[in-house]
Amino acid sequence: MDPLVGHNSLFHRFEGILIPSRTPVTIIPCCRIPIRRNRGTELQLPKQERFVKSQREEGSTTSIDNMAEGAGRQDTPQKSPWKKWIKERKLGIPNIAWATITAIIGVLVAAAYTQITKKSEEEVALEAVAKLSAGQTVENFESMLGGPAQVNKKIGPLREAMWINEIYAVKAITEASGNGVVVGYTVTTRSTTFNPEIPYGDNIGRLGESRFSELPDVASASRVGRHLNGYWFYDEALRAGWATNYETWLLGSGSSGVGGESAGSREAVSTLVDAAIPSNFQSVENSRRVSNARSGLIITTYGSLSDGFDLGDLPQEFDLAPDRVESNKYPAKEQ
Repeated sequence: MDPLVGHNSLFHRFEGILIPSRTPVTIIPCCRIPIRRNRGTELQLPKQERFVKSQREEGSTTSIDNMAEGAGRQDTPQKSPWKKWIKERKLGIPNIAWATITAIIGVLVAAAYTQITKKSEEEVALEAVAKLSAGQTVENFESMLGGPAQVNKKIGPLREAMWINEIYAVKAITEASGNGVVVGYTVTTRSTTFNPEIPYGDNIGRLGESRFSELPDVASASRVGRHLNGYWFYDEALRAGWATNYETWLLGSGSSGVGGESAGSREAVSTLVDAAIPSNFQSVENSRRVSNARSGLIITTYGSLSDGFDLGDLPQEFDLAPDRVESNKYPAKEQ
């Protein structure tokens, strides 16, 4: 035993070195005893870092960033679908407001365009009556005038169909035993705003505006009628020939047309009655009295008869315009 080292020795030997025994010594064998880390340091790490660390230690092949994002979403509330849709398209409140305003402006422009381009009732009627002609079928008339006739009745061996509203009246004559082919038709204006061109000759004028005295040709036949209930009419006919394209043309004025209740019209009709104008179509001498009366009457009805249907074939009871009963049942447009 080393004499310098003992229980009560003044020295201690440590790896060949004498150390005074009264000197405090702490001996720590280097690299032999592992130093334990404080577990509290791990608890202090953020949740996302702990998750990433655990994934790395487990050797996960999943992308750390994706997994960390997934761990972060565990405590994040899910966004509503519409908010997600707005975020994906980078739509903010200003963009949404601008899109709303643009949509409203688009709707207003479309509505304004529709209103501007929308045709009036008179314009639609003008286009319809301009396509009518003798020789067509009743079905064609129904198609162009918007449906079946309001009035159907028999007149002698013929049948009469009438489409009537507050601005016009259209009559079509067909043979009762035929196939519905129109052998004659008439158009009457019942409104000051409905003035179709008279399709006879060149620039003869318009219904509701032109007068009989303005006609380029003298009528070959005329008739006049006046009833106790106030209903009256005056009609003229231009017989078929080369000047009329071999069709008989009919022109008329009456109480059921525009201006029919005016004092000038009544005075003119009284003159024609006094001049002994017959109630059926006959040739009449165009005297000064008749000429003056014709200048006071506005043409409110025009029509034509097809080639092969003569004026003499037209029943006397056929009126070019609606009669008093029909006019009262279907009132005209207020002027």
